[in-house]
Amino acid sequence: MEEIGYHTVVQQYICSAEMYVQHETLGYFHPIQHYYAGELTGKPLASAESDHVFEWISLNEIEEKMFVKAQSWALKYYLSKFVKR
Repeated sequence: MEEIGYHTVVQQYICSAEMYVQHETLGYFHPIQHYYAGELTGKPLASAESDHVFEWISLNEIEEKMFVKAQSWALKYYLSKFVKR
C-alpha cells in the first residue's frame, strides 16, 4: 500500500537479486532485493508516497521503465518459472 495505494496479499517468494548500481544522486549502492508474488486487494487508496504513480505497463516496456535491471530480470524469471503459457 505504501507505494501503489492498494492493499496487497503476499502469496509466495519468487527469488532474490543483488547488484551494484551507480545512482546520479546517491552514488554507488548495492541493492539486495527480494521478490514475492501477490495479489492486489481492495480499492485503490491514496498512496503514502506522493511522488509514486501506479501505472499498468506492458511486459514489452518493463526493461526500459525499471531503474534497476534486477527488477526486469526478476519479472522474467517469475514468468518463466511460475506462469504457464
